[in-house]
Amino acid sequence: MDINAILQHFYEGDFFGAFQAIYINSFGSIDLFYGLMAFGLAMVFYIRTKSIVVPCIAWILLGSLYIVAMPLISLLAVLLVSFGVAGLLFRLYTNVRSP
Repeated sequence: MDINAILQHFYEGDFFGAFQAIYINSFGSIDLFYGLMAFGLAMVFYIRTKSIVVPCIAWILLGSLYIVAMPLISLLAVLLVSFGVAGLLFRLYTNVRSP
C-alpha cells in the first residue's frame, strides 16, 4: 500500500477519497466499495420505513446514477437496478390482504 498517495488525499482535504483509497487498496475492488455503500443506505431506509419499496426505489435511482456517472462500475449498477425492479415486482405480486 502506498501511504504517500493516501496521505495526499488527507492533505487536500479529500477525506472520502482517502477512505476509498484505503478500502480499494485493502480489498482491490471498487464495485465492492460502492455496493456496500448502496446496500448500507438501503438497509437504513428499510429500518426507518419497514417497507421494501423505499430501498428498491433507492437501488433503482443509485443504479441509474452509477450507470451514467461511473461507467467503471456498470456491472454493479445493472445489478442494483435489477434488484430494485425485482423487489418492486415481488411486492406487487405478494400483496397480501387481511380478511
